[in-house]
Amino acid sequence: MKKWLILLISLIIAVAFLVFAFNALYSGSVPSEAEPIMESTALADLLYSSFDSVSSIGEEPSSVSSADSEIKEGISSITDDASSELNSVTESPVPTPSPTAVPTATPTTAPTATPSETSAPEVTASSSDTINPVINIENALLPGTVTINSPVNLGGTITTDKGKITHVYAVIENSEGLKSQYCDYAPYSSSFSLAGTVNADLHFYQLGVGTYIYRVTVTVTDNESEYEETIIEQNFEVVPAGSVKSEQENGGAGGYVAKVSNGTDNQSIIWDFFIQKFDNPYAVAGIMANIQAESSFDPGANQGEYTGDAHGYGLCQWTWERKDNLKKFAEERGTEVNDLNMQLEFIMYELDTTYPTLKQFLYNVTDGSTAAIQFCKIYEESASSSKRGSYAETYLNKFALP
Repeated sequence: MKKWLILLISLIIAVAFLVFAFNALYSGSVPSEAEPIMESTALADLLYSSFDSVSSIGEEPSSVSSADSEIKEGISSITDDASSELNSVTESPVPTPSPTAVPTATPTTAPTATPSETSAPEVTASSSDTINPVINIENALLPGTVTINSPVNLGGTITTDKGKITHVYAVIENSEGLKSQYCDYAPYSSSFSLAGTVNADLHFYQLGVGTYIYRVTVTVTDNESEYEETIIEQNFEVVPAGSVKSEQENGGAGGYVAKVSNGTDNQSIIWDFFIQKFDNPYAVAGIMANIQAESSFDPGANQGEYTGDAHGYGLCQWTWERKDNLKKFAEERGTEVNDLNMQLEFIMYELDTTYPTLKQFLYNVTDGSTAAIQFCKIYEESASSSKRGSYAETYLNKFALP
């Protein structure tokens, strides 16, 4: 009984090893596929030897001979199977998968760009970078030939289409390029008038005989960018008194000619001043007719105390606000309010700024009486024009004989 038990246990162990070996072989989890089978074969040989040893123990041979033969045949079968598997593994080993080579990337040469025959599009800069402000001047009044000691009426309105006018610089230079007079302003606006500014601050009557340049330069600031342009550069000449002759001849019914008187009395100074402005004897005669009626050519004529009321003052007997403006005009020029030349300039200032239509009429009028009546109604704002027409004829005969 003991012998049979040992054989049974040995057989179970052998079968277990064989199962383990075959599982390891096909799962690929052992280092070498042949090792389990070789161990199983060795184990079978060991069992076979053990069986022979056990068979020699003192038992009844007759009772176990048949069993012995069966056990030996079973062990032999196991050994043969194990050997067969070993040969199979040795002759045909399980192929080990060769590592797949990582494909090497072949560098691709970038295609060379073929130059296009089409020209590159032209880049257009933005307007703020390339387009400068457009600066214009309208209705400009410029000096021409100026009689010494005579004022000059300047005018014109400067405008810009973008940005602000931030600086206006006006200068009179002599023939050597030296500054005789200058003034500057910082208006910070889109327009600027020369009539009440440059016209008031540049005193042509203070210039000596010679040649000069009147220049106005404007600076415009747009989006923090500055643009500067000289918009006026006018050559002019200051000549001795009596050398200027009018080009207007035979302009009216009497055929009067505009000419300077070269006189030093108030009538002569006033005539010469306005002849320089209008070059029209009929216009000047009409203005002088009104000055005679108002003040008898006295710039200090006063109807009462010099206050801003209805008491008239000066050549044209200005009242109320216009009298205050006259005083301010004198202060800006550093003169007395009764200064003759200053008051003549003030008349032109008002014609430029308040009565431009009348001014244009005076340029073209061809009758002294008509000029006197219109000046009375519009500039003097008076309905009484009695005798002013006849006064005009008097001054035509005195200063503008054919």
